[in-house]
Amino acid sequence: MNGKRRLLTIGLGLLMPLVLLAQWEPDVRLTDDPFESRTSFDNAWCVASCGAIVHVVWHDNRDGNTEIYYKRSTDNGTTWEIDTRLTMDASWSERPSVAVCDSIVHVAWYDGRVGPPGYSTNILWIMAQLGDRM
Repeated sequence: MNGKRRLLTIGLGLLMPLVLLAQWEPDVRLTDDPFESRTSFDNAWCVASCGAIVHVVWHDNRDGNTEIYYKRSTDNGTTWEIDTRLTMDASWSERPSVAVCDSIVHVAWYDGRVGPPGYSTNILWIMAQLGDRM
């Protein structure tokens, strides 16, 4: 047991300088929903970037139904564009993830719109070219 503690102490001692060298920017609030805004469980790819362009996706209930929203920054997160609602359906849409490849942004999510309400879930996908307004 004593050897394991010593190894853990040495490991933390080696990692601590790396953590201290990180230059983190201040927190930036991206959503202003009076209820709650959530990323996917375990934050699975809720942020993607290509150069200075940063893309963020999440789901929230601000319009009375759980929907997918998107926001982007074109200056490494210094400023952010307005929220864009990506889904428009009476069923719920949750757990979005985002990926970017060259000039194309891909968003996929978990959705209940196909099939009997409450019984069927599906994965849906949307894409947009960078420069397009999603």
